[in-house]
Amino acid sequence: MHSIPASALGLGGRKTSFRYRVNAATEGANETTGWATFDLAAPQVATDAPGLNGSPWFQEGQRVRLRVARSTSVVQALLLHLHNAVGSQAEVIRLNPATEDQDGNGLVDAQELEYFPTLGNSADSDPDGDGLSTRVELQQGFNPADGASPLRVLGFSAAVGVHGQLGAEFQWLGQTGRRYSVLRADRLEGPFTPIATGLGGSSGSQSFQDPLPPDGAAFYRVQVE
Repeated sequence: MHSIPASALGLGGRKTSFRYRVNAATEGANETTGWATFDLAAPQVATDAPGLNGSPWFQEGQRVRLRVARSTSVVQALLLHLHNAVGSQAEVIRLNPATEDQDGNGLVDAQELEYFPTLGNSADSDPDGDGLSTRVELQQGFNPADGASPLRVLGFSAAVGVHGQLGAEFQWLGQTGRRYSVLRADRLEGPFTPIATGLGGSSGSQSFQDPLPPDGAAFYRVQVE
């Protein structure tokens, strides 16, 4: 596959699109894809980065990120599998840009493919056995395939507030790029009110000491913003 100027295909100011399909002949067998449309003025699909040596070819098994134009129409992309067996060397995939959940399983596809090889995973399952469903972990920015990734409190200790009140200091394991809020309530069932936001942002142990602890009992929560 080689790149050629758009003008060589007769494309320009008046004509910007054409339809194409691929006929692959291998070992005496023919394989023809369905029709796909390319529009120079409004390309629907592009890769985030070029393939091998700047070409449109990628290693088999390599994840390829696509940028897709959001519209109400169906987006088509042609995939050629160079070393596949006859009958599976070319395919046209169709995407619906109107939704971020092509398979309708309640998970955003881009997040799902970040941690799993395919779509179709159950949103309510817990594949890493950490007690949190895939849906909850993706919503909170954790890795649903790694049991060590969820937010966990590492420990707590007694501390003295700015006015001498006895309070608490506690630590949790943070992740790079994640900010955390600390909430407090005077009853276990709440309501909980934020007392600090924008904490963390880096990987490793994070800590917070309540500067103005109440005189009575206090309950705390740490959550991802």
